Amino acid sequence: MATTISQFLGIRDHIPQCRDRLRSSQDFQTLEQDFENALAAVSPTVSPTVSPTVSPADQPAPTVADQDPARDRPPVPAPIPPGVYPALVERVLERLSSLMDVDIGEGVLGKIWSGDPALQDYGDPQDYPPEEELLVPLVDHAIETAYYPVIEPIWQSLSLGTLEFEISLELLLEGVILTVQGGKILEARLGSCVASGSLRWGALIILAKESEAIEFPGTVQFAQPLPLKPQDAPQASDAAKN
Repeated sequence: MATTISQFLGIRDHIPQCRDRLRSSQDFQTLEQDFENALAAVSPTVSPTVSPTVSPADQPAPTVADQDPARDRPPVPAPIPPGVYPALVERVLERLSSLMDVDIGEGVLGKIWSGDPALQDYGDPQDYPPEEELLVPLVDHAIETAYYPVIEPIWQSLSLGTLEFEISLELLLEGVILTVQGGKILEARLGSCVASGSLRWGALIILAKESEAIEFPGTVQFAQPLPLKPQDAPQASDAAKN
């Protein structure tokens, strides 16, 4: 039963296909060259040579800095062997899948409902006493949300830049009834939910799923009651290093 965004899209189940699709794109081939350029940019500087107009005997005694100008410079990463790229891409996709382990019931639907302006009145204690439990039916509706996770590949302690992905999700919901008490959503009863979504890197569609039903238990109980107050839609944009 798909309960998270990652499970619904099947990222973990399709890592080899996603890897091949990503690596075969022209943009990723350009990115590989960018990675190589990032490594070349930190190549060691050639140490200055002794001036030919001064004999070695007349050359001043070198200072510590003169002896080794690069002594405090961090080790220079070795070039990335071509065979490393498939493993690097797989690691990026695995990390992406972990970032998208967001529960669709609580992490997506619950947070969006709790910030819905149309439901804010149910949080008014003067009109709805805290001890009163309310059943609030919702009209059939669609929810659209997007996430922009950022992955930062690391090669031998050197950042290779960042990869920003876009994950979109659309949910068509019918027969939803919320249980509200004390200005908080306690649970939701769902009739049906049909979802579609995609994983993109730039213009490249890496993975897509269309119009598939998501099976929820009869009632989705939220681990923590969700306060009815305006808030941003959930995002996943924290950079993750690999």
